[in-house]
Amino acid sequence: EDPYYFNTLSPWNKKLQVDICGLPDVNVITLPFPVDIDRFQPKDKKGKPVIYFKHREPSIVIDVLDHLGEDFVIFNCAARYREETFLEAISTAPYCIWIGCHESQGFAFQETLSSNTPVFVINVRSLREEVGSFWADENCVPGHDLAATSAAYFDESCGLISYPEKWKDDFDLFLQQLSHYEPRDFVVTHLSPKACKPKWEKYA
Repeated sequence: EDPYYFNTLSPWNKKLQVDICGLPDVNVITLPFPVDIDRFQPKDKKGKPVIYFKHREPSIVIDVLDHLGEDFVIFNCAARYREETFLEAISTAPYCIWIGCHESQGFAFQETLSSNTPVFVINVRSLREEVGSFWADENCVPGHDLAATSAAYFDESCGLISYPEKWKDDFDLFLQQLSHYEPRDFVVTHLSPKACKPKWEKYA
């Protein structure tokens, strides 16, 4: 009999599912879907920086805007947006500030990296930080902290991960290192169709 597999898309999500659902570890896998690196490519980085906001406390965005006083292109996931508008903004942005909730994989996040736009992540620590979600209810899966992240696939070449209580100090470091980030290389190496194909074929 062929084995069944439960794809959790990323390592952090696999750990969560195994811990809280009691799934058999042997059948839980972490296969990311490939990023369209041909469509999401960098352009001349002369556009405005981008803020991407998804189901987090609005006070975080307000704090960023008040502190930085810069003109951003803002994408609010709850308000929806046209993908073409997003593509143009992230391909020309010098950087992006990501204020998202948990992501099993995070396509918009990885498309931003594919556009060679460094990302400053104001990260989450738990699913409970998703505003308006049933996860925010402490009675949902009681006894678990529901550890999570906004950056399912990320390393030091992509940008910098911070948190709401320390983002101001970390953002200065991010800007100092801005010219050294090469996030597209990370996506091509780990999340492109060529990179993902052999991972999927292992379970075919």
